[in-house]
Amino acid sequence: MEEKSTYVDILIMSLKKKISILEKIEDIVFKEEELLKKKDVSLDEVEALQEEKEDELEELEKADDGFQKVYDRVREEFTTNKSSYEDEIKTMQGMIKQITDSTTKIQAQEIRNKRMTELFFQQKKNEVKSFKLNHKSASTYTRHLADRTSGQSYFFDSTK
Repeated sequence: MEEKSTYVDILIMSLKKKISILEKIEDIVFKEEELLKKKDVSLDEVEALQEEKEDELEELEKADDGFQKVYDRVREEFTTNKSSYEDEIKTMQGMIKQITDSTTKIQAQEIRNKRMTELFFQQKKNEVKSFKLNHKSASTYTRHLADRTSGQSYFFDSTK
């Protein structure tokens, strides 16, 4: 029984860790939104937030796996002695609801951020295209100027 109580404590700690990680992810996602709303955004800033978010998602996945392994050990105990773990189960259910709400909020924000990211990359693509076009025009102009014979007019009669 004491061992099972320790497992329950571990489950609760695992859920707290998941909530903490989700709060960090939520902050990152909202920072990403603010960053994408700015006019002058560098690709490095966007990538840095993406990497930070990926790191947190890996931590979340580890916490998820750990929770599942511990839960698998105590699942039978929970079902057979449900009444003795009633308070802990209610606490965990509340935490799971909080995790679900946070996940839903993050997913909705991610959808909005995805649209903004697509627009950001489209803008960057247009900037590159414009740069190439301007560079090509400047190169063509310079080449035409270099091809002209310097100092002579096209209207000059050279037969004399």
